Amino acid sequence: MREPVKLPFKHPKVNAIVCAAFPDAKTKRPVKIEYRTGVRVADYWDGGSRNYFAFVKLDDMASLSSDALPDEVRQKVANPYNLPIADVTIQPGFAVVEHVIFCGKDLGYRVYLSAEDITKHLPEANSLLPNSCLLPELTD
Repeated sequence: MREPVKLPFKHPKVNAIVCAAFPDAKTKRPVKIEYRTGVRVADYWDGGSRNYFAFVKLDDMASLSSDALPDEVRQKVANPYNLPIADVTIQPGFAVVEHVIFCGKDLGYRVYLSAEDITKHLPEANSLLPNSCLLPELTD
């Protein structure tokens, strides 16, 4: 797996995506952008740490929290409280935004995108993509 690309929170597209997911978002840390086909959502407190997840539709910046995960896709085993725990496939046109709190410390935000959306919305992060995902005009 490649290292995430770090873009400033003030980057217009990054800021729009993160603030759509978390309207009160503020940070001086760069936002980590990652190429993924799927992500493991585990949105609950555990030992002073928590990762909050939200899903953003990129064409209109509408968002949903992980609470919107349907019951039928949530992990059943070892999840007696039906917490938002699931493996989610990242569909083109959507971003998964994660707000990371580790041992009570705010570590900032991560944005997970499909290859198509990195190329379309954040070409600065094209270095994340395997060559097979790049459009022909980008590999010349």
